[in-house]
Amino acid sequence: MAGMISGLLSIAGVVISAVPILNDFKSKKEREETVRRLLETYFLISDTADSAELLLSEAGDDPIKNLQSMDPLLANEALEKWDGLLRKQLMRLLTLKNYLSGDRALLILNPDLQKRIDRIIGSKFDDAVNLRAIGATLFYHAMFPTTEKDEKVAGLIKLIFGKGDGPISIEENRARIAELKECLIEYRKHLQVFVEIGDFDKLSLQARHNTEIQ
Repeated sequence: MAGMISGLLSIAGVVISAVPILNDFKSKKEREETVRRLLETYFLISDTADSAELLLSEAGDDPIKNLQSMDPLLANEALEKWDGLLRKQLMRLLTLKNYLSGDRALLILNPDLQKRIDRIIGSKFDDAVNLRAIGATLFYHAMFPTTEKDEKVAGLIKLIFGKGDGPISIEENRARIAELKECLIEYRKHLQVFVEIGDFDKLSLQARHNTEIQ
């Protein structure tokens, strides 16, 4: 199972199920503020999916083998690029966790939401990989880089795609990413009904700006 993508898919599903509680907001300002925060969550998950898709395409089913088959200069360039993508993934996961745990308005209306999200972030999937473990490993890599960078980066890529040993399943992970992107389309549609079109576009632009990671 694709650990990180499966976790993000579960989170998107949980948030979609909670979106109808926006009907309980009496204040237009409060509703728009919550929609904006949920759009920020949308962009964080969407960017993580796009980055994972790029890593999967470039690293392939065996990142170490692919690096070894490259010209040394090209291999170093690829390694630096993958390392940069992994660091951005860490920042997105940390930001996403803060967003989901800090959205007090939603949690007050639906106290069970936080418990469900916490279970997803910290729960064990079939491959014993969870979002908290992935985030912690990425953080350690960012804080304590090693000289064996190629093996470390390749190992992190495998961790993201739910494979500690053996080749990465390209087909399975592509299917998971496609499923996540379809879920995100529904996520966005669910939010659109709670604010006027012009307001939604404005909130979307704000959310996009707030979640851009350079």
